[in-house]
Order: sequence, then C-alpha cells, then structure tokens
Amino acid sequence: MSQFSDPFSSAYGGPPSDFLEYIADDGPNQLYSPIPSGSQDTSLPSSEPRAAPDCLPRICPDRIRSFIVYSPEMGHEFVQWWLQTDFGKKKQISWDAKRAAQCWKNFDQVALEKDGKPGVMCQQCRKVLDHPGWAHSGTSSMNKHYNGINCRKAVSAAGKKPNIKLALEHAAQNATVRRFDERVWQQKLAKLLTVSHLPFLFLEHTEFRDLISYARLAPSMPEIPSAKVMRRQLRDLVRENQKSILQKLPSGAKLSLALGCWTSPFRQALMAITGYFLDKDWEYHEILLGFEHLHGSHSGANLSEVLLQLLQEHQITDRVLAVTTDNASNNVTLMASVHEAAESLQSSNDVVIIRISLGR
Repeated sequence: MSQFSDPFSSAYGGPPSDFLEYIADDGPNQLYSPIPSGSQDTSLPSSEPRAAPDCLPRICPDRIRSFIVYSPEMGHEFVQWWLQTDFGKKKQISWDAKRAAQCWKNFDQVALEKDGKPGVMCQQCRKVLDHPGWAHSGTSSMNKHYNGINCRKAVSAAGKKPNIKLALEHAAQNATVRRFDERVWQQKLAKLLTVSHLPFLFLEHTEFRDLISYARLAPSMPEIPSAKVMRRQLRDLVRENQKSILQKLPSGAKLSLALGCWTSPFRQALMAITGYFLDKDWEYHEILLGFEHLHGSHSGANLSEVLLQLLQEHQITDRVLAVTTDNASNNVTLMASVHEAAESLQSSNDVVIIRISLGR
C-alpha cells in the first residue's frame, strides 16, 4: 500500500514550522538578571555581545580589526550571531539577498567582530567600506573604490596581495583543530530543544537521527539552507510526489475526494482535499491534493472556487467520481457549483459527481 503521506509522516504534533523561530540568549529571555546590592551601582549593565561561533570565517585585513565574513554556506550561523551584536539589534540587513550589481563580484560582506558593524571588503585590496544595506548609499562607493587609483596603488605596493578567499584558505589550514566534547554536544542538543520549542521525543525521531548520520558522509560541513529556500524545496518536493502518484491513476478511471474544513488554534481557516483511488493492480492509493488557506466567507461558492482551482491544477476536473463532505449547508452549494463548473469545462462529456454526506 503506497500512500503519499508515508514519506512525510510526523511522529508528533506541534506548532507550525514558521513558529520555530530562533530566540536570542540575551534580553528578556534570560532566566534571571543579577540584582545589585545597596553598595553597587543600580544602573543595569548592557548585555555582553554573543561571541561569534568558531565555525564562522574571520579575517584581519589590517592585523588590528577582526571581521567575520558572510558566506552562503554559513549564512544561518552568521545571521544568528549578527542579530545579537550592537549593530544587529539596531537594524536588519538582508545578508542573503540577491545582488544584481556587477560590483558585488569584487566584494565580500563582512561584519566587525567587536560590535557587528556591517561592511563590504574589497577582494583586491581588502579595504572595508560601509555596507550599502546599512548606509542606504547604493553601490556607487563600491564602484568608485574598485575602479579608483587608491585601490590599484595598494595592490601594486604590496606586490601580489592575496585576496580574501586565499586568506581564508590559509587561515583554515593554520586554524586550531576543534575537538568533539560530549558535554558540549549535550548542551547544544538541549539548547536546540529549548530555543526551538521542540519536544524531547524529537531527538528519538528516526528522521532526525538519519539526518545526522547522512551529514557525516559529506567531505565538509554541508550547507544548511535558509527558511525561504527550505520552504520552496519542500513545496517542489510535494508537487513532484503528487504528480508521481496521480500518474498511477489508470486511464479512464476516476478518484474519490474527501473534504474537511476547520479552524486552527491560530484562527486560520483551512480546507484539506484528499484523493483516493485504485490503480490497475487494484492497489489502494491516497494523496493529499491540497491543504488550502481559506480567505473570506466560507460560503459554498467560495469553497467551490478553491476546490475547482485545485482540480484544474492537477488536471483531474473530469475525473472525480464522488466527494465526501459533512452535512454543513454550505457543502450543498459547494457541490452544485463544482458540478456546474465541471460541466462547463467538459462540455463534450457527461460529468456526474456523487456527493456522500457524513452525519454529525
């Protein structure tokens, strides 16, 4: 029995994915704040900035200031560190935004390790300029610098000065090897559960353990995608699986649908549309065709519009045998609207859709 939900089964129920946001270590989420005694200064000290993780690449262009270099591979770790710096708390920058200007090929995004001040570092002379996203100055200063005489003079004076990538490679070769510590590993697991609001059983989930085992096969640390990228990849994966399952629907055969509407604890109206059919070998298949967010009134006409659009996307408008719903009055109007629309779209065929109502 092959079901679409098998590869994506969940062993626990919890909040939606967007709810799993990172919570900073400092600020209002601290467990306690020290209370000064009568002899101490009663002014509240500023929280210590979080030290940059050792996994983030560093570079010292003038051997005085240390900068953390942003890279797509370590983008998540970089942003989480930067948001807790002095500059990161004041304003946000889209570090992972697409840079269309050609000058970005000659610069790397950096942040001062001391306070997180954002900047861009020239790959040719390693001069650090203000980040356009912070100063709202555009890329004119970057073009002016890279094409200016001072940048070329700096390179000529130093002979062949290594660029940032070579410097990072050299630093990586001479970096101290980090050793695995079981106690630190346990602490990081505990922190993952607490800041992400995950249940303790998450650590026993087969998929989580398989993920850790698979990551060990990579020759270097695998890239962790951003939330936007992961959301897009999951959507594409779902569509691929839906298409694969619907291809098993025999030619000329029909499938049955089941509709369910409810309101989530976050006051979001949702409708799930599930399909059922038997393939040519009489094997049962189940597929989640859509999990739609409803807007506006929940009238039968509006619900039918959502359902009809979904059937058109999957190209199965004329292949529905029966629809199972509850006894809500709007479902009667829904079925009438769907039947009428299906007949207009498939005028050459007789469309018959049976409604099966479930008593409450």
